[in-house]
Amino acid sequence: MDLFAVIRDFQSVEKVSNLYPQDGEEELSLLFFICPTMKSSGFKLNRNKTGLTTEYTKGENKSTPERVARVDAFADEAKKAGIDFAISAIFSSADALILFPIPLPEPPIPKLSYNVISNYQLVKNNFDNFVELYHSQPWEKVPEKIRRLEGERLKIFFSTSTPSNIIQDFIERVFAGFALDGILMRKGLFGKNPVILGVESPGVAILENAALPQEEWLPIIQLK
Repeated sequence: MDLFAVIRDFQSVEKVSNLYPQDGEEELSLLFFICPTMKSSGFKLNRNKTGLTTEYTKGENKSTPERVARVDAFADEAKKAGIDFAISAIFSSADALILFPIPLPEPPIPKLSYNVISNYQLVKNNFDNFVELYHSQPWEKVPEKIRRLEGERLKIFFSTSTPSNIIQDFIERVFAGFALDGILMRKGLFGKNPVILGVESPGVAILENAALPQEEWLPIIQLK
């Protein structure tokens, strides 16, 4: 089976990248990300004004049902095509550790129709790697347009009174988190033969490959 050609023609798929014939020789571990749920107050300055903080709550993030629906549409087509795959949702609970100078408690893990894997403990175990990525900024190799668009997408979460240096620090923390997720996926810690199911903006998956050598870039199936 020419996996690239088959998946590229799915109605649910926007674009396929880095997917090679050998990727279809074993079961694909298809991975998509879901986010924790914040209280309505959103991001705000912490008590020391050294960075941002928030409060997490139970329940699905408002973006989760839409992401799951896109994954469902892809899964239906993949089953009909006879592709061997398993799907897991990676719950970005490690945001509580890496996005804020004063870390927050682990958010509650939501229940989905798919297997849900929290990345909290894995990121905690690899926190030194996160710090190294934060300082080395491998995303500087990513095209400037992608970095700019992803930065602008994140800025909409902040009020005009949020200091620019605090916003920039937050963006760099997010980018370092994306890069670390890519490393952990490539190591097989979320399943063998990992493939990113892109349910966020296309730049996110590209940033998740930022710290990997090109020959190790994760396959990306960007969904419509």
